Amino acid sequence: MTGGTTGDTLWWSTGEGEDTLLVMASGAYTLYGATEEGCVGDTTVEVSVPAPLAVWWMVEDEVCAGSGDGAVWVTDYSGGVPPVHFWLDGQMSPSGEWTGVGAGWHELRAADSLGCVWTEWIEVGRGDSVLVVAAPDTSIFSGEVVGLWVWSDPPADSVQWTPAQWLDCAVCSEVTAMPGSSTTWTVQVWDERGCSGSDTVRVEVVEWREAVVAPNVFSPNGDGVNDYFGLYGTVEGEVLRLEVYDRWGELVYAGRGLRLNEPGTGWDGRHRGKPAATDVYVWQALVRLGDGRVVRLHGDVTLLR
Repeated sequence: MTGGTTGDTLWWSTGEGEDTLLVMASGAYTLYGATEEGCVGDTTVEVSVPAPLAVWWMVEDEVCAGSGDGAVWVTDYSGGVPPVHFWLDGQMSPSGEWTGVGAGWHELRAADSLGCVWTEWIEVGRGDSVLVVAAPDTSIFSGEVVGLWVWSDPPADSVQWTPAQWLDCAVCSEVTAMPGSSTTWTVQVWDERGCSGSDTVRVEVVEWREAVVAPNVFSPNGDGVNDYFGLYGTVEGEVLRLEVYDRWGELVYAGRGLRLNEPGTGWDGRHRGKPAATDVYVWQALVRLGDGRVVRLHGDVTLLR
């Protein structure tokens, strides 16, 4: 619309009274004008506004917990002005497909040629975990065997024990071990989908002399400290017999039915009612452990005064 003078009046068919009109929908918009002299004119403009950008998408969750094999892909979109580009967490894909996606929330974004942007936060589900429970930690004496096992949910399709050393089967759910030293095994389990989990079990190997020990020196002087020579242990047990000999092989003490770790019992450093001489003595013992096994031990002890 041209012509007119200062004081002319303009208005749109939508009711706005400005010469510029902001529109959000397609359609025909008419601008009317009137002069002070009463002259009237109008003009019509056809406006085409693109539909808002909308995106449809699909998600594939992880197969196994932490496997990072989820996927996201755009199935369709509408609106906007082509070409439309797509990003997932800032990574553009011409095809609108992304694989190797980990569990969690991800930003899916689309933008058309006019810079109109569509954004949505989408979640890739975490895969299933395999619950694995191995036999409890335990301890054995050197030379003994121990049974170990593993349980899992879902059930195991395959099993691997590491290290395989000292096991009768490294790929079985139930194994027998005879370790030569203290060992921690890791057992990994896979289910039929290939998902895995693991647990550990430790077997402490105790030597007899580590389980039952004797002091190598004692001082029977009546001060209440180290006045008796006896046996001590990290296990329950009974000293069936404890014998002490001098350097010439003479028996200077014989005890029966003593308890491990019992203070005030054992040899008090006397022989035939008199204090024995300061010297090195040899001892031997027969000990019955709490589980019924009987072990023979020997050593030497120094008597100090």
